[in-house]
Amino acid sequence: MRARLLLIPFIFSALAHAQDIPAALTETASGKPGQVQPPHLDRLPMDGGWTYGELLDKALTGDFRANMLAGEYWMGFYYLNRGDLPLACLEHMQSFFQKAAEKSGHPAPQLMMTDPYGIFGIFKTAPMRPEHAGWLADCRKLAEQGDMDAVTALYTVTDLPPEDLKRYLAPLEKKAAKGDQDALAQLAFIKTDWLKEDPAATLATLQKHGRNAKPVLLARMGQLALSLGNSVPQNDPRRKEWRDLAVQTLSRAAEQGHATAMRTLAAMPEGTDAEKNRGFLKSLCARGDLECLLAGLSGYMKEKTGSVDGKMLQDMFDKARKLGSNNACAWYSQLLSEAKPPQEQEVQEAARALLALHDERAMPFLKEPLALPQKKLNHLPPYAKTHKELELASQMGDVDSCVQLGELWKEELANTMDSVGKAHEAQENMRTWYKMAAEEGHPLAKLRLAQMEDPDLLEKPASEPGATLLNDCLAKAATGDFITLKGIAEYVTPEQWETLIEPLRNKAREGDSLSQANLAYLMLFSYRSEESGYPEALAWARLSAGQGDPCGMYVLGRALIYEFGLEKRMAEGDSWMFRAALKGHVDAADIWSSNNENLQPYSAMMHGLASRGHIPSLLFLANQAAYPQNATEQAAGEERKDASRTDKTATGGDETDPGAVPPWMTESGRERSVPEPASVNPEAVKFWEQAAELGSLTALDELAAYYETVARNVQDPAERQQLQASAMTASTALVRKNDVRGFKRMARYYEQGIGVQPNKELHRDYVLKAAETNDPEALVEKARLLIKGEGMEPDPKAALEILTRLEPNQVRPVPGLYFLLGYLHEEGLGTQRDTALAYQFYMKGAEQEDDKAMNNLGSMYEGGNGVAKNLDEAKKWYEQAAALGNEDARANVERVKEKMKKAVK
Repeated sequence: MRARLLLIPFIFSALAHAQDIPAALTETASGKPGQVQPPHLDRLPMDGGWTYGELLDKALTGDFRANMLAGEYWMGFYYLNRGDLPLACLEHMQSFFQKAAEKSGHPAPQLMMTDPYGIFGIFKTAPMRPEHAGWLADCRKLAEQGDMDAVTALYTVTDLPPEDLKRYLAPLEKKAAKGDQDALAQLAFIKTDWLKEDPAATLATLQKHGRNAKPVLLARMGQLALSLGNSVPQNDPRRKEWRDLAVQTLSRAAEQGHATAMRTLAAMPEGTDAEKNRGFLKSLCARGDLECLLAGLSGYMKEKTGSVDGKMLQDMFDKARKLGSNNACAWYSQLLSEAKPPQEQEVQEAARALLALHDERAMPFLKEPLALPQKKLNHLPPYAKTHKELELASQMGDVDSCVQLGELWKEELANTMDSVGKAHEAQENMRTWYKMAAEEGHPLAKLRLAQMEDPDLLEKPASEPGATLLNDCLAKAATGDFITLKGIAEYVTPEQWETLIEPLRNKAREGDSLSQANLAYLMLFSYRSEESGYPEALAWARLSAGQGDPCGMYVLGRALIYEFGLEKRMAEGDSWMFRAALKGHVDAADIWSSNNENLQPYSAMMHGLASRGHIPSLLFLANQAAYPQNATEQAAGEERKDASRTDKTATGGDETDPGAVPPWMTESGRERSVPEPASVNPEAVKFWEQAAELGSLTALDELAAYYETVARNVQDPAERQQLQASAMTASTALVRKNDVRGFKRMARYYEQGIGVQPNKELHRDYVLKAAETNDPEALVEKARLLIKGEGMEPDPKAALEILTRLEPNQVRPVPGLYFLLGYLHEEGLGTQRDTALAYQFYMKGAEQEDDKAMNNLGSMYEGGNGVAKNLDEAKKWYEQAAALGNEDARANVERVKEKMKKAVK
């Protein structure tokens, strides 16, 4: 790859004074020192001597060499993760390599297009598909003949042994020995970069040809000399000698129009002519040098100087966009959005143009849901669809969609085991959808229903009915059914697993993109995934994504984001997720949105998911609309987000501030406080109601809580009563579903008289119903009723048994648990009096900020009950309890203060 040979050392040398470029560009060219006339391109090497704009013009004529170099140009940007978003670079690279391959039939561009830089290992093990083996064999034949495109491709995508490389270089060595300066320059780079030979010795060889050197050799000599000079300490005399040689040779090449030499000199502030450098930069921009144009635009963006209205700035944007720079398009959208007055229509047009390039940086500017054509969504497999889409497909008789809905709720169950209510919700939905699929004969649905009745069903896989159910699933999985394969992965042996996925692997080898994606997913993320299989899995994911399959894009994005077998490439992973989301993949859209849009005033991606019936998005948007951020904190968050967006668009890569405040925290380090709303937002209610229609009981619970919250903050009694009635309606709907959250809410309503008359009997009945589900909070409330004897015979011993069983099994802190345990032991109710143990329980409660436990600690210290009497400690605990709203503690604080005053007297 010639970018590895010549371009990379040149095109990626950062311009040291990008902020000076705009001023230089505004100057009049005529009469200025250092002004360079347009060069004779036929006297310059296409590789490094031409600008990207000149290369692009030649590539558009179908020239093989120009297309190869243009592809390598973007490949270098992709590898270094700069210059633009990684997938923008990858898309350009593939386009040019494809044209080169179509024009010539050469195997080298096919190899590099399929696996740039060998990142995904497609050619480093056994070829994944038959044509891959053919391309490799053809490249090896051409390499033996000295074809440097073939040599470069082999070096790039395979682990090419040094002895093979040296053998392939023999024809190039012969040309160099005859004084061919192109061969000399090319060979010099290979020796120093690939073979790691002594750069000083290589430079000495090139200097023998220095007197009559052409621009290609001068530029190579200059780069070697500059690298050597930068590699030694400041006080080393060789440093000045080498840098002087670099300036001399690069200047000779630059004066003849060599683009890379001109750009390299402009990045050297020491020992060069600043006026000439400005002339070089101006000439490069006029010739379509993308790096210089982007450096100039970046300077404007960082300094916020210039405006879109200025013709010069507009021309720079236009040139960069015509050269294919997504960065220029993104910066243009950002600049329009920051104009005063705002240019909203122009911003929307620019954002839509950016979205057409599949660039996620369009999203902050969109003000409407991201809508996708229904035809595109219909082609998605079940595991890439939303709840609503699956439900509609199920109603049309699609059994796989029924099973997938059951599996979605099964995943929800695994994530919500600390909540009895959410676990019940997931189980009820699982039962509904598995039953529907089982009636149609789906084996996995039958197995899941049996497991719900007997969780240990497959502990003995040879026993019935588990053996028959599992065998039916194995038969289904053997057809390559992805949902079943994923569902039974944990119940099969490694040998069975390899046999089961073989049909999927065969389809993948035949080029089926969905099979490639499914195989990659199972090898990376299923129960049977092993690190030894990651290289093959990533290769399949890359091949699937390269064919435009949204499932392949999702798998590859997830692997890159979460470092499955690859170093973390967050920007690229995000881009793959975004592209999968644009094709409708629900999990990709959800992950991308969660990573990028949660704090945006309008989340176009999430609104798009909500419109498709995605329950998590509906719940998120409902809460976002119902509980808006504090205005000051939101403004601070927007400033941080804008700064982050500017950094990312300026580099096209991953540049995050390690000291940035997380979005859920305030600058002071506390969790963000959300002001309670004093009015109902109809949009929030709409989202919750839509989620409830899709089976979300959590939506009903959150809706009831919302109505309660608003009711607390309204002044009008009639309005408050109406809101409380709405909360009661949502809670009643939960009760009809036997959801413990409904029981607990109704219990509290009848205890406190919220929307109804207080009723101790109904309060007790709902508490007991809730406690039957083993909900920890309901059990604590039942224990309290047993201690107090409210609506039932007092039974502190039964209360103690309930609390003692619950205490070691807490998944998360249960309010009131330690207070009641401490109270029973302090008073000797249901057990012997034990103040030392009571003190320990109160301390545990205090650690969980239980105000009653804190108040009782204060009482123990005040009276010397089980501890040494200490009014200072008593006052401390009373004050902490009072700060949490405990009215008894407030009175206790004043009493202890009086005691302390008397003690002083």
